[in-house]
Amino acid sequence: MELGASMAFVDAVTCAIVTFNSERVIGSCLASLLSQIDGAQILIYDNASQDETLLRVADASRAVRVICGRRNIGFGRAVNALRPRVHTPYLFLVNPDGVLQPGAIEELVGLAEGLPEVAVLGAVQLTPDGRYVGPEPSGGRYREVACIYGAAMLLRLAAFPSQSPLFDPRFWMYYEDSDLCLSALRRGHKIVLANQAIILHEPGSSCQLLSAAETLAIKRRQYLEYLISGRVFAFKHQGQARAFASAGFWMVAHYIHYVFLLLRRHPQRYPTYQQSLACALFYRRLFD
Repeated sequence: MELGASMAFVDAVTCAIVTFNSERVIGSCLASLLSQIDGAQILIYDNASQDETLLRVADASRAVRVICGRRNIGFGRAVNALRPRVHTPYLFLVNPDGVLQPGAIEELVGLAEGLPEVAVLGAVQLTPDGRYVGPEPSGGRYREVACIYGAAMLLRLAAFPSQSPLFDPRFWMYYEDSDLCLSALRRGHKIVLANQAIILHEPGSSCQLLSAAETLAIKRRQYLEYLISGRVFAFKHQGQARAFASAGFWMVAHYIHYVFLLLRRHPQRYPTYQQSLACALFYRRLFD
């Protein structure tokens, strides 16, 4: 890692987590963070959790600063609310159900220091059984990609206008990271995957201990937000006419898929973020 002589590693990055009923997973996430960056600033925006998330945070570390929201404002808006409290060159965003492997944040920051043209860096995401989630690594220390999954991303804040929110507040859930990456690319920045920075992350793992009825209700809400955000993304990046045609086609197709899976009672197989990412990349390749 190559940081300036006057800047220690922990002084270069602020870590941010957005929680919502995350009591089952936040302890492991914070433990993996604190083992790497003890002394760095860690911010949590809690979206009005109804469980014991805040108690788990307090048990993990008294040094974590928590901002308690009165209602669930979504991921992007929560990060926007944290940005004025960040005074470091880099902001690292991690999902509460992610567990960072040793050296991950140091590798991301070190790589960013050597690549000033890069605005967004992502960690390689693996499920506990070794499957990749999102972009897969290649040979070398990093590779350029079109988009990074927001469960573990490092942002160079100087690459994003300070007078504007980091994430478009119209995205309550889903597509906000795809939108951020696409906007950065259009401003001339690059996005890379750090092949040696690894996080264990099982999408939807926070629902694994819930009842079947609770899981089904959550998945229904998630899919509704997926459709809404997909429409916003299409209108923003394609224009009204093309968005009506392409977004309508994709939403109808996914809705049919959703109904099929609902009838078969497979809530764990509802369309995932990977499909959201695939749609985002499809739009970019087709209309850029």
